[in-house]
Amino acid sequence: MALHSPDYPVGVGIVTRLMLAKELRGGGLATRMIRMAYRVCLQQGVRHAYIDCNAHLTALFLRCGFVAHIGKSEHPEYGLVQPMRLDLHDEEHLERVGSPFLPLLRTLGKQSRSRSMQHLRPSMHRP
Repeated sequence: MALHSPDYPVGVGIVTRLMLAKELRGGGLATRMIRMAYRVCLQQGVRHAYIDCNAHLTALFLRCGFVAHIGKSEHPEYGLVQPMRLDLHDEEHLERVGSPFLPLLRTLGKQSRSRSMQHLRPSMHRP
């Protein structure tokens, strides 16, 4: 997957192998797992997250706020996937899609925004 982010590599996260056994699906656990991944990304100063999404999960990730990144591609392990990306701090977009990430952004986002910008600031250390 091609990553096109001015924050790469420091402010980029890749979500991968987020899977549930069939008997655990449909009860909201997948959304809770995705929210936890979002929380960890925020806490680590990630600005953009990427995922290769199987067709049956595309609607779930769209509801969370991910958008199609590039055209569909063939993944060596998972077959045909839709690469998707998420701007973790795009509050307007998350609100528009009704993302379950929005409350986390509003409570944790201010702290993580300043942390994610630290790598862009000149160092204040003196020899």
